[in-house]
Amino acid sequence: MRKREPFLLMLFAFSLCMGCELFSPKKTPGDMQSKRKTTYQYFGTVCFASVYDDFRSDPSAATRFETAWNEIIGMLGRLEASASVEKAGGDIRRFNEARGGETIPISPMTAEIVDLAKQFYEFTDGAYNPAVANLVDLWGFSPRFRNGSGTKMPYDRPMNEDGSFDLPDPRYVEAFRKLSDFSKVRLEGDRGSGFFLIKDAENIEIDGVSYPLKIDLGGIAKGYGAEKAGAILRSHGYEYGYVNLGLSSMSLLKRNVADSGAPSKNMWAVNISNPDDKSRDFLSVFGKDVGVSTSGTYDMHYSIDGRDYSHIIDTQTGEPTRSDIMSVTVLGPDAGRDDALSTALCVMGRKKAVGFMKSKLKDYRIALIVRRTDGGLELATNIVRGYYAKGKRPR
Repeated sequence: MRKREPFLLMLFAFSLCMGCELFSPKKTPGDMQSKRKTTYQYFGTVCFASVYDDFRSDPSAATRFETAWNEIIGMLGRLEASASVEKAGGDIRRFNEARGGETIPISPMTAEIVDLAKQFYEFTDGAYNPAVANLVDLWGFSPRFRNGSGTKMPYDRPMNEDGSFDLPDPRYVEAFRKLSDFSKVRLEGDRGSGFFLIKDAENIEIDGVSYPLKIDLGGIAKGYGAEKAGAILRSHGYEYGYVNLGLSSMSLLKRNVADSGAPSKNMWAVNISNPDDKSRDFLSVFGKDVGVSTSGTYDMHYSIDGRDYSHIIDTQTGEPTRSDIMSVTVLGPDAGRDDALSTALCVMGRKKAVGFMKSKLKDYRIALIVRRTDGGLELATNIVRGYYAKGKRPR
């Protein structure tokens, strides 16, 4: 399910006097400084990585970070070619353009992401469902509405002055709901013979136009990329730093010194914005050596007759989710898995999400920001008190 990234802010108050060693016991706290590199070239969003090293006096430190960053850039380029719905000639775009019954060769990276997506499609009973691309486009949330590509579809409606669209023809909602069956996407092959995606769903025709099943890996690809980037930093010996992809998925290493309010050393504070006022924080969660992902219904949406229509789609109904969950933050061992789970929990709604969290997600720390019936917001979480702080960010 495609997500536009909710605003997820990290603290960047880096001290020049740092109390942890990085790569050599000879280095003193004053030897270590932070450096950050940023790119906007991939997935139409920002990616940045920050590390701590002895950049002041070690001539090799800058070269080491440059080498690691170039590896991250190369990985992101391959990831975009694998997972982007827009990239011409990319694996997912070629699959989406194929008719039912066709077989499409894909890269090992695409196969790895699709395999992970299929695991979490099954694990969440379809709450996380990449076969939602047609519905995302129907409701006006696909990239072409943001990048002005000029592509037109028969079901398009003019955008209203407030950014909303009139409701779509129910025929398309029902047809695209039927096409949202990720079990009809079959992954075959191995590294020796190559990998393939097979589209087992037949096209559906409306008014003489044929529509195929399409998938969108936006609900897992950024987390996957953040996890891979974090692994690249570790492979170069970095113990302290982080990667942030799209402002919603992160791989945290350790912090040089704990952020204010953290319950133990070397922990980061990750600040989650208030759905009703994104200039304020609703919550801060603390973590280190962990993946983090946030999904929310409040950042990309429009309203019609008092109802909000979000970019997170419930494929059971074919409509934007009516969930009372406004935001989900997941901390777990892998940012890609966290990414898929944060989307799935948004779709479930509070009652089901809390039950799922208690029964199946004991190895994850989860914060749900929920809309109460009186219109207010409240927190539902399995995070132990002390490992999160409500309200403004800690100083």
